[in-house]
Amino acid sequence: MKKMVFVLLAASSFTMAGECAIFTSPVDFSVMRGGYSTWYTSTQPIVNIKKNYKFTSFGDAYKEFDEHVRKEIKEIICEKQKWSGAANYKIVWQQTERSYQFTATFDTFAYK
Repeated sequence: MKKMVFVLLAASSFTMAGECAIFTSPVDFSVMRGGYSTWYTSTQPIVNIKKNYKFTSFGDAYKEFDEHVRKEIKEIICEKQKWSGAANYKIVWQQTERSYQFTATFDTFAYK
């Protein structure tokens, strides 16, 4: 029984260590080591004249951008560069007459 509990605890610790965390809160320097700050940006047309004049709502455009950035964080920041994740994750936007403009900013971090 003790061996099973130990194996379960070890497996759960390994799983948590391998996850890519994305936080909106700042880096907690008591348990994290700060990395670098970076950003991603994208402009999406409200009406895409290249795709049969398809209308894109703000909600759909925001969701698509957020999903893309989170995928990039997981693939590049966590898997390729071996950081634990991103903190201070924030998306700001502007809307013009013809497009939505999104910018995501965040700080990389590693657990101590």
